[in-house]
Amino acid sequence: MSTVEKKILLFIEKHLFVLALIGISLVAILIRFSYKDFISVDMRDFLLPWYEEIKGKGGFPALRDRVGNYNILYQTLIAFLTYIPVPPVAAYKLLSCLFDFACAVTGGCMICRLGKDKWKGLAGYALLLLSPVTGMNSALWGQCDSVYTFFLVLAVYMLMKEKYHVSFICLGFAFAFKLQAVFILPFFLFYYFYKRRFSIFHFLWMPVILFATGIPGLVMGRDWDECLSIYYSQTRWYRYQYMNYPSFWAVFSGSDNACYDMFSVAAICVTVTILAAIMVICLVRKMEISGENIIYLSLLLTYTCVLFLPAMHERYGYSYEIFAIILAVINRRGRWKAGALILISCVTYGHYLCGTDYNTQLFAAANVIVYACYLRDFFQAKSSVPNMASQDKS
Repeated sequence: MSTVEKKILLFIEKHLFVLALIGISLVAILIRFSYKDFISVDMRDFLLPWYEEIKGKGGFPALRDRVGNYNILYQTLIAFLTYIPVPPVAAYKLLSCLFDFACAVTGGCMICRLGKDKWKGLAGYALLLLSPVTGMNSALWGQCDSVYTFFLVLAVYMLMKEKYHVSFICLGFAFAFKLQAVFILPFFLFYYFYKRRFSIFHFLWMPVILFATGIPGLVMGRDWDECLSIYYSQTRWYRYQYMNYPSFWAVFSGSDNACYDMFSVAAICVTVTILAAIMVICLVRKMEISGENIIYLSLLLTYTCVLFLPAMHERYGYSYEIFAIILAVINRRGRWKAGALILISCVTYGHYLCGTDYNTQLFAAANVIVYACYLRDFFQAKSSVPNMASQDKS
């Protein structure tokens, strides 16, 4: 072996972690770049027309009017994109892809904290970036679920570190960006009641951030009540029992208006009952809600909301799938379940994006089974990672 070869191999061995990090990032970028020319129905019918309307009205001055059905924060980001000299499709996708990386970094740091192993953190970073769902959502579909999910993951991470103000500020940004962030709210409410380590007034960060991020629109002439009324209108927008998401209700009901009118109230009641039951069992068993169990309960309560509430899209499962990947790296028992969730989402994404068919009832039944397995494993575990309670206080 020559001297040059030895030096190269020595350099690789010495900097293997950094080189692996760079390699994973480059592969993730390459995959996303290969999707650059795909234009989804949502991009064609909604996102691009919103962009053109906002640009036609002068960019930021367009914030005086409601454009689209997302909140003021997202419209502000679109207005910002109109000033960037890149095609609108690329601008949308680039924004979401940047948050893919931010979410992967945060998830990797969370895994490092729990497992005290940088290689596990790197594995988490790789899985979060290379998961087909994350790439399809941001770079193929052009959706923005990675943005609010990044803030949710960061909020949970800050909660672990007992940085409560920062945690709720992050939660506020997630909520200001997208209504679906509320699916994690039952976890934060339960954590407040169970651990009693912060004040109820911390929850006020959510409306504070919501209205603060709406200031650009308010300055341009929007009414204050639009910060919330947009979300109210979203809840009235879709009146279907399920929408390409294999929810519990897809097992035995249709997805039309008639089924929504018949089962929507029951669905909400069932969801609240299951959430309450999980929390009561945790209280009765005096389970330790720290470390790994924080991630587990964030996943479980969010999953409960999406699985049992009416009018759920396939993309609404994005945040609990991210938590499932993080949990799978920490706990091997979660690996097959995380894989099943990713497979289910890939099928539903493929149906919407590429027109492939799937048996809704079959996948809904599979989804319910995976959920039941998460429930079983959570309550069978006596505690989370050993000594994690003391680690949380560090």
